[in-house]
Amino acid sequence: MCSTISCVEEMLCRADAGRVLSRLRRGRKAGPGDVPRGFREALLDVAAASHARLAFCRQAVVSVRPGLVELPRHVFDSADLSKRLEGCSSATLFMTTLGPDIDSLVSAARGDALRHLILDAAASETVEECARWFQRNEKKAAEATGSRATARFSPGFGDLGLENQAYFTQLFPGLGVTVGEGFMLVPLKTVTGVVGWRKL
Repeated sequence: MCSTISCVEEMLCRADAGRVLSRLRRGRKAGPGDVPRGFREALLDVAAASHARLAFCRQAVVSVRPGLVELPRHVFDSADLSKRLEGCSSATLFMTTLGPDIDSLVSAARGDALRHLILDAAASETVEECARWFQRNEKKAAEATGSRATARFSPGFGDLGLENQAYFTQLFPGLGVTVGEGFMLVPLKTVTGVVGWRKL
């Protein structure tokens, strides 16, 4: 699949409270006193239940054609991804997950609608922060070699179908992530993506 897979164990990613509030308010900036009951407790519970891990590997880009991106052992059928990776000589594929405990925490709160909503938003922001952390590190690594890293592009973005999630689970079996119904990843708080490297 990939010559070298690198792993980052027990990442210390934490959800930003402002981002969680924005997600809860559907993008509307929270005002003074606009903090839901149990908000801070929920953030602490999510932090305690999250066991963030990340795996990644870099692959040569064999070719980029309109609508197709060919890697050594996989072809992505996506016009949007092909535009993003145009001119890239390599690409980094990654997966980050918070592990199964966070799913159990969120699921156990279904009887309390407000707590369930906060926990879910905080968990989503936590795994997104892991992806943002990785993006920042890829940017630095690319710049050190005279390249520029593209923004992350994930299955479900644009026309890159969720069926591609199966390839990521095969590529990174050590993270214990599987594909469920509708190509949803299990554990649910898991993010995959592709970051291209383009020479400056």
